[in-house]
Formats: sequence, C-alpha cells, structure tokens
Amino acid sequence: MDDLTEWTELAEWWLEEIEDPAYSEEVMPMVEAITEPLSGTILDLGAGEGRVAAALARNDRHIISVDYNLVLLAKAAKVGPAVATELPDLRAFASGSVDAAYVVLALEHLSDIGGFFSAIAGIVKPGGLLAAVLNHPVYTAPGSGPVLDPRDDEMYWRFGDYLHPGASTEPAGGEVEFLHRPISDLFNAAADAGWSVQRVEEQGVGERATERDALLALHKDIPHLMAVRWQRSGI
Repeated sequence: MDDLTEWTELAEWWLEEIEDPAYSEEVMPMVEAITEPLSGTILDLGAGEGRVAAALARNDRHIISVDYNLVLLAKAAKVGPAVATELPDLRAFASGSVDAAYVVLALEHLSDIGGFFSAIAGIVKPGGLLAAVLNHPVYTAPGSGPVLDPRDDEMYWRFGDYLHPGASTEPAGGEVEFLHRPISDLFNAAADAGWSVQRVEEQGVGERATERDALLALHKDIPHLMAVRWQRSGI
C-alpha cells in the first residue's frame, strides 16, 4: 500500500469517526475546558482536518496544525498554518518557540510516549502548557469492557489487562493501532520530561449518548474520557 492510499483510507476513517455525535457532545466540551488557559502560539498536535483548531480560534491564539496525514493536513491548512511531521518529531520548531500545545485523541496512537513529552518540552517555553484529551486508560485496556449480569441486569466493568501496556486494533482500510498505558505510566513519562500536572478531569459516557443507547446508559459512570493539563517546569 502506498503512502497516499494509506493516508486517504485513514483520513476517510477519521472523518467518519468525528461525525459520531459523541465527538461534539463529549470530546469537544472537554477540549474547550482543558485548553481554556492556553494562549499565544499553540501547536495542535495530531490536528487531523483542523476541526479543533477552528473551534478553539480566538484573538489571543495563533494555532499551528501538526499532522503526518497529508490528506487531512490539506484540510487543516484551510483553517490556518499547518506543518507536516510525524510525532514525536518536532524538529521543525525551534527550542522555546511556542507557548503551549494540545493533543486530542492522539496519544493513544503514539508508541514513543516518553519521546513525545520530551519533544514538546523542548519547544514549549518554560511555564508553558500542554493539554490532552484521551480515551480513559480504564476504557482502553485490552480485554476491558462491559459485563451484564443476567440475574439482575446489573452492569459491571471488566478491567482487562489494565496494569500493563498493551494494544488493540480497529479496522480503518488497514488497521489503526490503539495503545493502552495505565495512568501511572502516562503521568510518569510526563513527569520525567519535566511536566507537572496542573489539572485532571474524567468523565463517563455523555447524557445524550445514554439517552440514545440503553446499553451505554447501564455503564454511564465508567470513566470514558480523560483530560489533563500539564505545565512545563522552569522559569
């Protein structure tokens, strides 16, 4: 499969994914809340088609979209500046050249999470911010999932192999790999690169989704998404 074919198939998969109402109802409110303090020159890491950059645009923000998928990046370039690179390679940006960064539903696809946090620390100014929204690690562990007790219709959660890194795949023309890390691995990798936790938010399945789907309503209190904001050490 050539690069253009792979990019196109992944782009088509992603554009279908974000048409799910849950993206606008659950993901975007978390993104807007966790990125509220971000200003200045900001990198949208794994920007995709630029939907988030467009939604977060305001006068005190200069958002630059960063992605390796050229099909999606061409769409993001219509929103604002765009740079093609595959994370965690951020050599296109000078040390201390940006004020903040954010990453939405992309950490789950990065194998070198330590390299990612280090690369961002290298280009964000001391005291700058990094925000992330990701699928909650409780939700992503291989083998995890809802279990319905037929005796009383009570819904439980099977944690699967939560305590160890793992991976699962989803069809997307080819296959998209989702990487699982326990919360401790994620936070320790950030801390090792000089990032201090500033804020953490967790949420279950959104109210509108549970109204549409009776099965989801049974496990509405299981963590589904996580939002984190870190601050770079130094002055």
